[in-house]
Amino acid sequence: MNALGKFNVGKFAVSTFAAGRFGKFAARTALIGLTVFLTACAVSREDRLRDKADRLNDKLVDEREKILDNPQFVESRDAQLTHLTTLRTTLSAINIGLGSTRYLAEQDRDLAYDVIEEAYDTIEWNIPYASPSMQKTMPMQFQNGVLNFK
Repeated sequence: MNALGKFNVGKFAVSTFAAGRFGKFAARTALIGLTVFLTACAVSREDRLRDKADRLNDKLVDEREKILDNPQFVESRDAQLTHLTTLRTTLSAINIGLGSTRYLAEQDRDLAYDVIEEAYDTIEWNIPYASPSMQKTMPMQFQNGVLNFK
């Protein structure tokens, strides 16, 4: 530190006032970052499942666009589009079930979320068009478009 109250750092001289302000700025920035991080960690399981449903819907739309835009799929286009329509209908039914989970007793919600998550994973697995023998079946608790949580 020199006589003017400045630190020499390399080629630059930093005043103690500037160093103090920078320290406060860094502390505030760290506190804001920690608050944002902790808030992000407080996302409910239902919110995470809703985000997953949104991502699945986007994947289904992208797959549909790929099928419509690619000339190599002309011969199997109808079957593939029917397959994707079925998956989107199933996704809609599952999303309705997700919305109804808030009316379940607290102890039953985890089971319902597990069933819904497995159904979402099944849809994700089945997005690429394949023969029925290669497709994954829906969980037992989701049959004929109805979610059975118990």
